[in-house]
Amino acid sequence: MAQQSAGRRPPELWEYEKHRDAPDREDEAALLYEMGELTKAELDQLIQEWRHEFDRANKPNFFLLLSPGKILEGEEARRWHCKWAGIPDEILKHFESEHKALTPGNELGC
Repeated sequence: MAQQSAGRRPPELWEYEKHRDAPDREDEAALLYEMGELTKAELDQLIQEWRHEFDRANKPNFFLLLSPGKILEGEEARRWHCKWAGIPDEILKHFESEHKALTPGNELGC
């Protein structure tokens, strides 16, 4: 397991120890967070990554190009990006409250 990236576990752990199918890759870190299975080092690294993606999604004029002709903007783009980044709901709510406190009158968030 030492060779796994932060927030990742080998499929065998899910099958033999957790008795379930491995989650989708984009959901795995959030699930491990919710299960209380992340080490402090993993959590510290993931919070930095999640914060980076949250901040990126909350920049002015943020948009996502999903496919030719399919562009997401505004709140829809922010929510989609935060879901893609796998930010757990609890962490996302914390980021959003900090964001609102730092930018009065700005209702952006994920």
